[in-house]
Amino acid sequence: MIFGSLGRHKMSKILVTGGSGTIGGYVLRELLQAGHSVSSFSRTAPRVEGAGFVEGDIMEPARLADACQDQDAVIHLAAIPGPGRATPAQLLNVNVIGTVNVLEAAVQAGIGKVVFASSGAATGFSFQKREILPQYLPIDEEHPCEPQDEYGLSKLLGELTCKRYSDAFGIQTICLRINNNWYLERAGAEVAVRSGWAQQFTVEELWSKRYRKTIEDAEGGWPSPGPPAPRSILWAFTDARDAAQAFRLAVENDTIRHDVFLINGDDTCSKELTTVLIDRLRSAFGEGEADSAAPDIPLKEPLEGHASLWAHTKATDLLGYLPRYTWRQSDFQSWMEKR
Repeated sequence: MIFGSLGRHKMSKILVTGGSGTIGGYVLRELLQAGHSVSSFSRTAPRVEGAGFVEGDIMEPARLADACQDQDAVIHLAAIPGPGRATPAQLLNVNVIGTVNVLEAAVQAGIGKVVFASSGAATGFSFQKREILPQYLPIDEEHPCEPQDEYGLSKLLGELTCKRYSDAFGIQTICLRINNNWYLERAGAEVAVRSGWAQQFTVEELWSKRYRKTIEDAEGGWPSPGPPAPRSILWAFTDARDAAQAFRLAVENDTIRHDVFLINGDDTCSKELTTVLIDRLRSAFGEGEADSAAPDIPLKEPLEGHASLWAHTKATDLLGYLPRYTWRQSDFQSWMEKR
């Protein structure tokens, strides 16, 4: 295993774009607890004690360039967080050109390290228009990426842009494909937040007809917040605290010039066994024919119990990433069960 400078890192000054967002708050706290000096580059100030704040937008290169001065590293979280929140052109402009702006500012400031918040959507298994079947399971970083939506495409292009800057300028870039963040926030009213969909639900809204259906679908084996569909089976679970851990490990790593890592939890967020989910996925592509006619999905390793359909082995081996939270132990599930 390679762990870079884990366990012996020096305190660093780290700029976090989009640090005022909910996932940004988790990242800021994780870095502060590890002894780093952190500042959020965002439109609004973060609600994290001890974190600095630089007001700005990643579409403002001059402000970004100023913010990058005297920093050791950048964690780039700022983005339009999914399809449907802007036109495809607007989303691609912010997510791709914004990433170029961050990398360019880092290079010009002499910063040697950028950690990019990519997404599992870069693979094409989150928001596809036409259902596609994995070539094998669990999905890993070697699986071909075929995003059909503008969000997944923007994240894949962000990864390629990071590689280009590493190749051209020698800057260290690590891309983390965070896979379906879940987190529970209590700020005044109790609010459950799903980052993958950027929606907030009050206690009353959480149990509205629409969201209740989501929970019922999940309990029946559909782990995503959309209607039952083959792609829903492939949605993963990542506790935001584990995602924050991954960002810290990445920014503390000094040995990787450029790479891409899948980040997710060890289990699914479905009550069904993983083998049952795989059978459902196969049957969905069999178009109602006999099971023997359903397409085969080779397994690269056994998937027992509620094992995730996504592999974080590479992140474990090279970054030291070990998820600490499962869906079954999560605060979110415990909170739901009490309602």
